[in-house]
Amino acid sequence: MRYIKTSVVMATYNGHDYVEEQLLSILRQTMPVSEVLIFDDCSNDDTREICQSFITRNKLTEWKLFCNKVNKGYVKNFYDGFKKATGDIIFIADQDDIWLENKVERIVEIFEKYTGALSIVSAYSRFYEDVVYSKHLRVPNGVVNSIAEISLSSFCSFYGYLGMCTAFKKQLISFGYDVVLKHLTYDVAINFLAALHKGFYYVDEVLVNRRTYASVSNKESAETVINGYGGDIKLFSISRDVKNLTSMSEVAKQLGLIDKIRIIDNYRKLSQLRLDYLKSCNICECLSLSYRVFCLKTWKTMLGDIIYVLRKLMKKHYSKFYQVHK
Repeated sequence: MRYIKTSVVMATYNGHDYVEEQLLSILRQTMPVSEVLIFDDCSNDDTREICQSFITRNKLTEWKLFCNKVNKGYVKNFYDGFKKATGDIIFIADQDDIWLENKVERIVEIFEKYTGALSIVSAYSRFYEDVVYSKHLRVPNGVVNSIAEISLSSFCSFYGYLGMCTAFKKQLISFGYDVVLKHLTYDVAINFLAALHKGFYYVDEVLVNRRTYASVSNKESAETVINGYGGDIKLFSISRDVKNLTSMSEVAKQLGLIDKIRIIDNYRKLSQLRLDYLKSCNICECLSLSYRVFCLKTWKTMLGDIIYVLRKLMKKHYSKFYQVHK
């Protein structure tokens, strides 16, 4: 077995409550990582002190703490970390999760077996304090305990793979990551780039326990749903799909991957059609386009759209009936 150098890149910001628990889970890996790079984005609590104390106390010479002079935001913070990492494989770490002890060893194993893999994402569990919300959270195209290449088509249908479950080959950064990052957030960008080059893999094994609570990104999404979509999560989600798929199509064009544009555009056009008929509550369009939804998505998506429109229509007519008989 050849030596593979591994890097962990962690972005921190005000992580006082949980960061040490995450650092400990990385330290206890059955296959020790070669280097850990922690990038603190101007925390105003004692996160930096906790991290430095952990490094010093455990005599971790290959663990480094970098403190930003100005706040960069998590996307830029991670990107700078990826560029500084020297490992063949880079693991993305959030400050508040807990890794299973075999995470690094298992992912390296898979990279060695599937030599064409550029990025690998695992399943995860969700918890908060003593409550476990899900022991094994799976993505739509995952089969229990399977390892599979995720095609570009599958990625366009579902791209919600999380950074905290992602590990990728450092070489992927040189495939135009800076271009992709102008259009997509850091983790979607990594895995989209891998899918474009037929190197994106998913392993349906829980390797991370994700701490679930109201994070900054979750709060921002919730505010957008309330303010822009009247609390309608479905419309918000599809609208986001349209935006991201449009960005993916533009990225493929900029990278000269013309043959990939048609695949992406099929899903972009479908998402736009779904958004239009769901907004208008047009049941005729919904039914007439259901076959196309079924071909590119799933029967559950198609059925969900029909039920959504029928509920909206019933609510609308009930409201009118109520007003007349008030």
